[in-house]
Amino acid sequence: MTSDSGFAPNPFENYLTLASCTPNHQRANIGKGDWIIGVEGETLSEERIKAGYHPEIERCLIYAGKVCEVLDLNSYFYDPRFENKKYSPSNPQGDNVYYIENNNWKWIRGHEHDSKSIPDEEAYIPVSKVDEFFRNEKLKEKYGAIIQDIWGNRVFICKEFLYFGDKCIEFAKKFLCCLNNRGIRYCTRENFSVLFSELESYISSLIKEYGLGKHGNPINSRLKEQNTCSKVKLPCSSKPRLYGRKR
Repeated sequence: MTSDSGFAPNPFENYLTLASCTPNHQRANIGKGDWIIGVEGETLSEERIKAGYHPEIERCLIYAGKVCEVLDLNSYFYDPRFENKKYSPSNPQGDNVYYIENNNWKWIRGHEHDSKSIPDEEAYIPVSKVDEFFRNEKLKEKYGAIIQDIWGNRVFICKEFLYFGDKCIEFAKKFLCCLNNRGIRYCTRENFSVLFSELESYISSLIKEYGLGKHGNPINSRLKEQNTCSKVKLPCSSKPRLYGRKR
């Protein structure tokens, strides 16, 4: 993870949700019962250490969440369970922002992936043209992460989760080999037979030690207090996350 701002993942309101960035952008094949694990990437780790915050820790485990359901963005927006996850000036980390109206994808203006350069009259994407916008480099550049979020159109919802954020729990070094340099990696019994079982035991031990739920706040907020936020907040989905998949 290059950024832990509270937007992706969003660990608030009793659910950990991933409605943008990776794994949404990659249309990841993750379903009910799978675990998603988010680990601090090298860039975020370096900035944290440079800021003098837990410099003894190499990589922080940001979160681990067990997927209980996967929704499309529009269903997520209108689901009353997630009303309090909608973006507003008083809830700047809200990730519930995309909806369909009159056959157009629209979004609540001002959220983390929104761009002020898009005028209000152009703040929509026709449902029928999402693939076209996604393949068009000029339009993709104009709409940025917004078109990637809408093209991905997946919200991974976790009722059972561990979110540590700035609590800075060190991710066990033995599992670092499971990470990709970029994007996601599926950790299954087939491709990590021994480590898969050990990873399951590792997560179980963390649940036993800390209990499920939110145990910290976003690392970016912590670093912002130390005047380093501008260096840390980078484009999402450019550093590794690990996905533990049950088989």
